[in-house]
Amino acid sequence: MSICDFLFSADLCVPAAAPCLETLKTRLGLPQPGPGAFVQYDESGWDVVFALVNKAFAAAPTRLEIIAPPAADGPRPDRFGRRVFEDQAPRAWRTHATVVAVPDLDALVERARAKGLRFFFEPMAENVPFDKLWMGSAHGDIGDYDSAADDGFRFEFIPSNSVAFSPKLFETPVDVPRPGETGFRRIRHRAFLVADLEASLRSFEDKFGWTPAGAVKVEPGRGYRFADMSTNHGHGAGLRLVQATDPDSAAGRDFAAQGAGPYTITIATFDLTATAADLAARGTAFNRLPNGAHEPEALVPDLGEVGAPFVLVPDA
Repeated sequence: MSICDFLFSADLCVPAAAPCLETLKTRLGLPQPGPGAFVQYDESGWDVVFALVNKAFAAAPTRLEIIAPPAADGPRPDRFGRRVFEDQAPRAWRTHATVVAVPDLDALVERARAKGLRFFFEPMAENVPFDKLWMGSAHGDIGDYDSAADDGFRFEFIPSNSVAFSPKLFETPVDVPRPGETGFRRIRHRAFLVADLEASLRSFEDKFGWTPAGAVKVEPGRGYRFADMSTNHGHGAGLRLVQATDPDSAAGRDFAAQGAGPYTITIATFDLTATAADLAARGTAFNRLPNGAHEPEALVPDLGEVGAPFVLVPDA
């Protein structure tokens, strides 16, 4: 069994949440989030939209989290959110946390303690009714982060048996093909750029007991190597580690410009051809990538500065 059930969210840590959401709705076709998706955490300082790419929550449990710090000229600009955001400059693609739902949070806490890793265990509270394990953070201050604890991934581990999840989320949904339809099935994976893939995999296994789902794969046509970390529930998103191999590829140029850190969010579409037509109708430019050695055909829409590149793939 993996230490990871699935990623609770793939996040876009951006200067302001509302413009990012509007861009994703108009240029990508993201569904309008319901009223309950909009949350403000005044104590830590975050403005959050817990959006869904597909409102069939059991089939697509990983949220597309749009999260922004308080205004720099606001009444409390020094809150955790502002510090987490600014600490990652000059990267354009940032994360507030890599939120991982785990089957045994207590065991992970004990492992982190035994390994001497820096962490902050945040017990449940009235506004957040489940425990959290923040890696790299000092006690009570998630803005005080040391990347040595988790290699810069800013892990936030949460328990899968919390009230944030329904038992139905762990039932494998029936994926009925929907040819000719626009729209999205689920988030497939969130990628991070790394400098040394094998070093990252060794570190994950040593620190957390987290191993990849399979062998490292090479995509020479796209200029990178990658490994997908193991999950227990494949209908949620997984974590992918990507190492650029060709400096002239998109991944190589992105690594040169951004360095290691948050990268692409890959979403499965109901029908890639229909989605391409929908993007064109919206006036959204995109690049089409052919099938690779291991990767499917994909669309890479130009969404401007929304906090991360998006990749759209066929439902599979």
